[in-house]
Amino acid sequence: MGLVLSAVAVLLLSGCSLWAPVQTSRPYIPADGLPLSTPSVGFENLVVVVDEVRQVGALVGQAIPKTNHPVDVSVSVPGGEVSEPVTIPPSAGDGITSRRIPLRLGPVPMPPGALVHLEVVIEPGGRHVVDVPVLTPESDLGYYDGITP
Repeated sequence: MGLVLSAVAVLLLSGCSLWAPVQTSRPYIPADGLPLSTPSVGFENLVVVVDEVRQVGALVGQAIPKTNHPVDVSVSVPGGEVSEPVTIPPSAGDGITSRRIPLRLGPVPMPPGALVHLEVVIEPGGRHVVDVPVLTPESDLGYYDGITP
């Protein structure tokens, strides 16, 4: 009888994680920024870096081409100027071609720590809107030092 009770106690005490969800099985974005997927270009880790609200900042992220022809990308925030277009070259077919896209952007209407609406215009490809985090250059152990205009 003692052996049965011991076995039941072991099962009850060790089974706590049986019904708990496994955190590593949930999808998450292991980065500061957010993604935006479009038919012609994928964007990863998009963040806006700015020193203070209403100053010119920079959009930082990765652009991953999905087509075999170049596309032009321009971005803006509400009340800000549209950035100069950046040409994303065509995909090399290897799936790893990407381009870092620091773009001058602003003035940024939101303070660091907030989200800002980012309008991304792709030619050809249309207009897309995504909310991205606003960070200061001091965020993240200095990864963004010197990137603001």
